Formats: sequence, structure tokens, C-alpha cells
Amino acid sequence: MDGTIRKLLPRILRSEADSRSVVVMTCGIAGAGKSTFSKALVLAHPNFERLTLDGIVAEKHGIFKADYAPENYPAYLDEAADECATRLTRLLKEGSKDVVFDRAFWNKADRDEAKNLIESLGARWVLVYLKAPDKATLWQRICHRREVEVNADCAYEITQDILDMYWTGFEEPISEGEIVVDTSTPNEATVLHNSLKLVRVSSPSPLTALRVINKIRCIFIFILIFIKPTGHIIFEDVIIATLIVGAQAKYIVPGARWRDTDGNLVNAHAGNVVFDQGTFWLFGEYKTEGQEEGGGVSVYSSNDLATWKSHGIALESIEGHPYLSPSMIIQRPKVVYSEATEQYHMWWHADNSSYGLLLQGLATSDTIAGPYSFVNATAPLGNWSQDFGLFTDYKDGRSYALYSNGDRREGRDVYLTSYNEEVSDLDSVVYRFDKFDLEAPTIIQTEKSYYALMSHKTGYRPNNVVAFRADKLSGPWSQPWIVAPLNTRTFNSQSGYTLRIQGKKKTTYLYLGDQWDSNSLWESRYIWLPLNIDDKKKTLSLEWYDVYDLDVKSGEWSPVQGKAYLGKDATTSGNAFKQEANFASGGTIVTGIYGNDSTVTFHGIKGTGKPQWVSFHYQNTDDMGFGDQPGGSPDRIGGAWQLRRISSVVVNGDTKNVETLYQRDTHKGILLSTPLQLTLKKGRENTITVGGLFNGVDYKGADLDRIVVYPSED
Repeated sequence: MDGTIRKLLPRILRSEADSRSVVVMTCGIAGAGKSTFSKALVLAHPNFERLTLDGIVAEKHGIFKADYAPENYPAYLDEAADECATRLTRLLKEGSKDVVFDRAFWNKADRDEAKNLIESLGARWVLVYLKAPDKATLWQRICHRREVEVNADCAYEITQDILDMYWTGFEEPISEGEIVVDTSTPNEATVLHNSLKLVRVSSPSPLTALRVINKIRCIFIFILIFIKPTGHIIFEDVIIATLIVGAQAKYIVPGARWRDTDGNLVNAHAGNVVFDQGTFWLFGEYKTEGQEEGGGVSVYSSNDLATWKSHGIALESIEGHPYLSPSMIIQRPKVVYSEATEQYHMWWHADNSSYGLLLQGLATSDTIAGPYSFVNATAPLGNWSQDFGLFTDYKDGRSYALYSNGDRREGRDVYLTSYNEEVSDLDSVVYRFDKFDLEAPTIIQTEKSYYALMSHKTGYRPNNVVAFRADKLSGPWSQPWIVAPLNTRTFNSQSGYTLRIQGKKKTTYLYLGDQWDSNSLWESRYIWLPLNIDDKKKTLSLEWYDVYDLDVKSGEWSPVQGKAYLGKDATTSGNAFKQEANFASGGTIVTGIYGNDSTVTFHGIKGTGKPQWVSFHYQNTDDMGFGDQPGGSPDRIGGAWQLRRISSVVVNGDTKNVETLYQRDTHKGILLSTPLQLTLKKGRENTITVGGLFNGVDYKGADLDRIVVYPSED
């Protein structure tokens, strides 16, 4: 089995020696397994995007016979062929995605034409010939899949006569550089089709899909055992192995240390997320220790908003450049596609270190991942521009800039201004939010309303984000209201961007906030939470979830349920003690946590033996009640703001492996939470001990209410 997999995967995946985009061309008669192969490849390797003619026909016109007359099919197929070539060209020009071209490729002329196009675009092709078994077996498969489900992949009605025509008219590739995949084991292919059908129909989320795959793993292994090795690669051998190894599901965990596929911290702050050609692209400020500003703009891609792949720096800082020098300000970058120029445009707040310029920068790129080339930095319609946002109306495609016009007395407004058709310059002010003195603006659009979210001006200290509502962008806009529970300071975050996810079953709206860490900006976290919007009541609000599972395809999401372990049931050491707290779980909170000697230990924790998210619910009142103390003075511990305490976390007494837990300030009686990913032993005998670490001023750990342990992601 391993040998046959090794023969295929090196050919279809990029390598260090050849980093060109890859187009896998499937070739074979109807029923040979082209759709099964291509879907499994995309599932196992999400960097691949699947292109199929019938899929485009279904996307534009619906299902054969059910939604359109059969006589329209040839014209629709020609239309889909043109659209498929356009999408393929665009994907390869961007260079970030690989493609599986799910098509029959009946004859050598068609195959050669596609190969020439792929090579002309700087990519490489891989021809995978799914060698069909005998005609009778093909007919059985075709009949079976139509009984199971009619969808875009099997909507066209194939009769026995049409299959005969396919069989006699197909030109088998010989010595064309093809990889031959043997699909001559009908029983195993049927089981595989049924297994994929089970995953597709019954999975409301990526996580559930993975659980279903795990349930049928024993079936897959049974199939693999009885496959006989041949000179060709066995179809089920490749597909099943990639399904088992490659399928993943991920939680979204606000405030966690998010890591990319290389294991590095995701480093893209105060940016935006663009959905382009089936992929989410995250852009943001690139911050490193000693280079908190002016580091450029980084870019990541994801298929699920949880698993992020780094594509490096999209906009490089340039030594000596008047606007891109490392000494300059490159803040709040936003990317939008310009249909008129067929380019991607990046806008940002361009400034010097004293915020004396207050400009908007523009750079462009032919591909979404960049690199982006500087165009100019201008004053918007002659005005000042500080915190910057960008919004595109999904109904008419028009884009708008949002920007605060500085802190001077003459400013303190937020402007909503339309772009020209090219999205290369601003043309007119649509609305001004007058003298609210807000920043970090963003707009989310529903079917009936527009909601604008903005932050107060407290630097890197969090505050209460507010929202406005309007029926149209030109107003009138409502009075603002606070979107999160009072005194949580929007769960220690600042607004920056919002994302609308149009799923097949539901439209979900996400708040994409930044949790700034002024002590180490490069380690700032991300607070991404679902927005609760009620257009009838004209309300928008945020609720906290430690962990939630989002299916970006259906648009559905749900909180993940965890097991709570209360502070009142834990044991303390040293000067740590339990104190009455009517706002805490069980009326008790653990306080006095300090250094290695005054700790709290939670016992009897159930583990899975695999990494699990554990959320620590705490109170940290070091700032003495931000906003409520005399004159707004800072904390009385060292006379400087400390937006976090740092706790030590030790699992099962293993002091050689100490995790650091950052616990940002809260108000009195307000509980917030911070997650860590820990590996607990399988069973119920685990312990978690929490102490205090040095935060630059003291060794205090935050007061602990409870911990919540969540199930493993797999």
C-alpha cells in the first residue's frame, strides 16, 4: 500500500524542487471514478480546487431535467467550458492554489490543448487516467450512483446507448505521461462511493465529517488489505489513504495562540479577510519584536477560517522609501478586488511615527497573495485619515472607505466615502459620523440593514465597541449602542473587520477583533466571534464562546461543549485561598495565586491522551477599574499599565514543561477567559496546577473561577 501511494503523491504535490502550481487532469469514461478521485484529493489536500463542467452548469442553471430542459444542456456545457477555462487561468495566474480538473478528456487533442494552456500559464500538468473496468461494471456503477443521489456529478442521464458511444469513442492515453489508476475492483469502488455519500449527506460540519470518516475507517482498512498489487496504482489504495490521513477539522478558539501550518504564530493584525475563488485570505500588519510598526503586510490562506497557511509578506517594507520604510506606519491594511482593472488593491493607513501625515496608501497586485507594488499615498478628498476600514456592498459590488480623521479638535469624525469604479481613488463622501470620536471602523451588511462597528480611542487598551444601524449607507444612522456585555470591554478586544459568510443553509456574520498586547504587540491575539443580529429588533450583539465549530460551506456554527472544573473544588497551597464571590461559579473564587509557592490545583480531570483546549476563567483587577478610578489614573503597581498577568500552568506535576497563560485586565466582578492547548493523559486522573510568573512588575496570577476542558478536535 505505501509503495503505491508514494508512486502517486510526489507527482501531484508541489515540492521544493518544483514549486509551480499543479493541475491534475482526470481522464476516463463515465463511471470510472473521476469525481470520487477529485473530491477525495480536495478533501485530503485542501490547497486543490476542483473544476468540473457539470458543476459549473449546476451552479448557473441547476440540475439536468429538474431545473432546465434537456435540449439546453449542450449550450450550457459550452458556456461552462469557457467559464472553466477562465477560472483555471485566474487560479494559475494567482499561483497560490492547485487545481484538479475533473473532466473526461476524451481524446488526445483535448488533452494536448489543456496541457498547452497549463504550460503557457507557468504551471505543470499531471494526467491521471482512471482506467475503467469492463463495460458491464461501468453500467452497474452508473445505475448505482443515480439510485443513491442525483447531483451535479451525475445529473446528466447516461443511457446504455450513450455508454456504448462513450466506450467506443474514448481514446485511451498511451505514452502521454499519464499515471494509470486501476479502478477495476467494482465492489471496493461501490463501498467507497457509499462512504463518500455518507460523509457528504450527514455531516453538518467539518468536525462531524471527520467523525464519520473515523467510524468507517475499519471498512477502508478492510478494503486495503484485499487489494492485490499490480503494475499500476490501485484506485482505492490512493483515495482511501489520503482520506484517512488528510482529513482534518478545526475549532475556532478566540484569544488562543493561533499557529499556521508551519507551526508559527499567525501574524496578521488589524487587517481583513477576503473570500476569493473558494479560499479565505487573511491580510494584516506584520509585527515582530523590535519592529512593532512598519513591518509590512502579511498574508495567509485558509479553507475553514481555522487552518492558516502563510504566504509570506504581501507588501514589503522598503528601507528609505518615503511611505514603506520600517520607520513609517503601515496600519490596518485592507484588500479588495477591482473588477475594472482586474487587479487586487491594498489600502492602508499610511503615516509617519508621529501620526503627522494621516494618509491612505495604495498598492496593487495581479495575484491576491502579492507581491503588491506601491502606487501612492494620498489625503482622502483633502482630508485627514487615521484608522482605516473598507467595506464592499455585496448587492451592487460598490466599495467604500471608512476612516477616522484624527484626534485634533477639528477632526474626531468617521467618514464613509465611496470609491470610483476602479477602486483606485475616492469620489464622494456618503456619510459623516460627526464628533463621536471613534476609530477602527467596519461595516457588516444584512439583507435589510447596515451595521457600523467602531471602537473608542484608548490606544492599545480595550474598550466598549459600539454599533450604529441604518437602512442605507447615506443614513440616517442610529445612535450608537454597546455591543458586548458591559465592563467586558468587548472581551478585551478592538473592532477592525467583520465578515459575512453566505452558506448553503445559513448566513453567519463574524466579528474579527484584535486583542492587543501592549507589552508584546507581536503576540497580540485574535477575537473572532459570531455576531447576533436581529433586523426586526434592529439589534446587534456579541456573546462569548471559548470554542466553537464553524462550517463555512453550510454557514452553520455551534458552541463546543466542555467539562467545567470549579475553583471551589480545587486545592490550594501557600497563601492562595478561596474567597466568597457572588459573581463566581459556586459563589467562590481562588485568589492569592503567586509564584511557585501559592498555587491552585484542579483534580480528577478527564483527558483523551491528545491535545485539548482548556479555558481558564479568571478575574484580574490590576488596573483598579479602568475608567472608574480618579482621573483615569493608571494602576498603582509600578505606575504603568499592565494589561496582563502571567500564570504558570503545569499538567500532572511535570514542572519541566511549564505553559504560560496570559490573563489580561478585567473589571471587578467580571470574568473573562484565556485558552491553552494542553495534552492530558487518557482517563480521569489528570491534574492542572496554576501559579504565577513575572509580568515585568510582579509574580501574581489572576484569580481563578474555573477551568473548562474541551474534547479533542479529532
